[in-house]
Amino acid sequence: MSKDDQTVIKAPVNEPLPPTYYSYWWPPQSPWDVLTGETTLEDQMHSHLPAGQQMNYARGINSFVQMVEHWSSMAFIRNTNSQDKGFPYFSETERTNELFSFVEFGIGQVSGNGDDNETTIPVFYIEDDLKRIGAKNERAKKLVSFLEKRAFKKISVSKDGLGKPRSGTRMRR
Repeated sequence: MSKDDQTVIKAPVNEPLPPTYYSYWWPPQSPWDVLTGETTLEDQMHSHLPAGQQMNYARGINSFVQMVEHWSSMAFIRNTNSQDKGFPYFSETERTNELFSFVEFGIGQVSGNGDDNETTIPVFYIEDDLKRIGAKNERAKKLVSFLEKRAFKKISVSKDGLGKPRSGTRMRR
C-alpha cells in the first residue's frame, strides 16, 4: 500500500473505506413531523392542507409495502428561507400530493359520542383505483401513466402477511 492510497482511512488505523454506493443504499432517516410547504392555493388544494401546518411526514403511506413502492413520493425538506441566515424555515417541498387521497373523520365515529364530532382526524391514503388518481389534474394523469409503466407492479407478500414489526409500533402518535 502506498502512502497516497486514498482507498484507506489513515488514522487512527489503516482500514478500507466503505464503498461509495453505501451512501446511496437506502434513503436517509426521515423526519417524523414536518411543516407543509405548499404556498399556492392550487397546491394547497391538492395537499388538502394549508402551508405551515405541522403534519406527519409519511402521511398516506400506511404499510411497509407502500413505503417500498412509493418512497419517492415523499417530500424533500428544504430551508425555504435560505436568503435569511438568521431565520431558517424548513418545510417540505416537491411532495407528490396527487398520489394521496384524503378523508376527515369525526372523533365521534370512533368514540360513539356524537358530541365528539366537532374534532376531526385527517386520514391520508393511496387510492387503489388509478383512474381516480388520474382524474385529479394533468400532473396526476402523467403520474398514473408513469406508474402504470414502471411502479404499480404489485409486490408479492406472504399469504401470512408481514408479521409484526421487530421493534416499535405502527401507531402514529
